[in-house]
Amino acid sequence: MRAALFLAVAATALFTTPAHADDSLAEARQREAALDYQGALTIVEGALAAGGADPGRLAELHLFAGRLAAGLDRADRAEGHFARVLALRPELRLPEGTSPKLTAPFEAARARSIPLRLSVTSTRGLVTLHLDADALGLVAGVQVHVIDGAGVHSDVVAERSTRIAIPSGTQATEASALDVMGNRLWVGVVPLEGALGPRVPGGEPRSLIARWPLWAVVSGVALTTGAVATWQLRRAQNEWNTARASGSAEFSDLEDIERRGRRWGWTANIAFGAAIVTGLVAVSFSVRGDTGPIAFSVGPGPGTGLALGAQF
Repeated sequence: MRAALFLAVAATALFTTPAHADDSLAEARQREAALDYQGALTIVEGALAAGGADPGRLAELHLFAGRLAAGLDRADRAEGHFARVLALRPELRLPEGTSPKLTAPFEAARARSIPLRLSVTSTRGLVTLHLDADALGLVAGVQVHVIDGAGVHSDVVAERSTRIAIPSGTQATEASALDVMGNRLWVGVVPLEGALGPRVPGGEPRSLIARWPLWAVVSGVALTTGAVATWQLRRAQNEWNTARASGSAEFSDLEDIERRGRRWGWTANIAFGAAIVTGLVAVSFSVRGDTGPIAFSVGPGPGTGLALGAQF
């Protein structure tokens, strides 16, 4: 019991602040001191469920809950709370002489716990949390603090997503990872690069292959190829006419010229067709913008041709 009491004092020194002294945790500590571990655990887990805790307070609550659950011989429940506090505070150690009733679930939690690692990016008005390591699946949502042009501060929240589009005309300054109860697991500064770019009302920016400049270039290349092929076709036709009019050309020579002309003719037809299709795609992407979903489909067209469809 003396070891458990020593742990309680150490945990309080680590995590509590004067602002917490008069809240519900004061009653939980009183119940713990009176050996009413169940009543104290109910209060602490209620505080966790209420949400709104910052990372330090959240670690304190899980440590307290784990200690109480261990005191009630609920090792699995204690290990769950300890695993969460170690994901937030991997450097935490129990004091020397702590009761095995606490150290056993605590060390079991350490054996499977991986520190929570996150990063945040802001691109074209879309703030995204990247879960580099979240073995326990703690992160459920994101909260972003923004400032508008008049200097007014506000928060935008996505409770069940790790990305969120910030309002137009605002600058994101800080992002928080939220658990399912709305507690803050992690807080990071949102990088300024790209944060003031065009907004993304329809989703993530499309990849390069789904943007109009690429298709415009492809259309231009196809058009140029078609023009060159047409010139070569006319050249072959003139050569064939001249050879035939001379009366001295061999039949095999005329066939060679004719085959060459047909190849250039097919090339011209294919190139001009490709230029038309890619040009239409470029125009569609230009009108639609660089965001939003798109799907292509290919099916049978008139005769022996193919039909290309796109849904924007």
